[in-house]
Amino acid sequence: MARRAADIHRMTVPAVDCLGLVGTASETVYWAISVVQRDVIVMEELALSLKNLHDKEVSLKRIHMTSAYMFKYIKSQALETQSLIKAHFEQLHEDLYQEESARIAAVKKEEDEKIAGLKDKMKELSAEVLSLTETISVIQEQLEEDDLILLKNFKATQDREKTIALGPDNMSGVLIDVTEHLCNLKYKVWEKMLDHIDYTPVTLDPNTAHPCLILSDDLTSLHYSKEHSCCPDNTERFHISAEVVGMAALGSGSHHWVVETGSNQDWMLGVASSSVPRNSEISARPENGFWTLCFRDGEFRAMTSPPTAVTPASVPKQVKVQLDYNQGTVSFFDPADDTLMT
Repeated sequence: MARRAADIHRMTVPAVDCLGLVGTASETVYWAISVVQRDVIVMEELALSLKNLHDKEVSLKRIHMTSAYMFKYIKSQALETQSLIKAHFEQLHEDLYQEESARIAAVKKEEDEKIAGLKDKMKELSAEVLSLTETISVIQEQLEEDDLILLKNFKATQDREKTIALGPDNMSGVLIDVTEHLCNLKYKVWEKMLDHIDYTPVTLDPNTAHPCLILSDDLTSLHYSKEHSCCPDNTERFHISAEVVGMAALGSGSHHWVVETGSNQDWMLGVASSSVPRNSEISARPENGFWTLCFRDGEFRAMTSPPTAVTPASVPKQVKVQLDYNQGTVSFFDPADDTLMT
């Protein structure tokens, strides 16, 4: 008991009111402390769990709000896309209608020309028939006259018969050239419509565009706006830097396309890996998945590590991007004379 009392004396603990404790005094104190510590630990764990639950609640509410906004945005996207599709087809319908009208007019024109030619021919034939009828009538009258008179007029009658020449009876080419109008009609119309339709090898993906980049309706050009557009915070979108990528991923072979930079004084273009971060600010360098050419402050730079100055003879209005995926190279040319820039 003396040892136990000494142990108790060495411990400075608050009084513990515990009911139903069985054992020595020191055992009771140790047990009471253990219970208090366990309660503290439990309370801390519960507080942490509660904080985690609150964080999850906030996160779920944010996701719910984002989902609700995306719901409205998808509806808006669908209406806008449908409207643009309708506009494109209305233009195609107008082009087709004009082509149809032109081809129908061509048939009508040929019809009028062929009929006019046939009428002229029929008029000539009518005159020839009338002349022949008159000659036949004269000869028949002479045959009924006295033989002396017949013999006297024989030479003149014979000459008159010889002077009557029949027109050509060749009727070739008088019909409508149906083959000319119908041969490969659909293909010819399609081929002609290609002259009115532009094809672009790169189509920009609006779901990746930074909110300050405004894309054209045909998704082939863009401009910078200080006012951010209203767009959802989807994972594909660039949120930090003003960037956008094309919709088609290039995984093999050789590709090239031309970008019109015009008089723009601040741009960067090239190739980016599909795995580049969209929600953080990183340098456009090859080690980060970017192979680009930059024009800023009147200077060209190949965005290597470190950037390499490029000095073309003149500032091009267009830049040709050449990607050889299998060789792992990206090159930039001035398409005006196909001069290598970098």
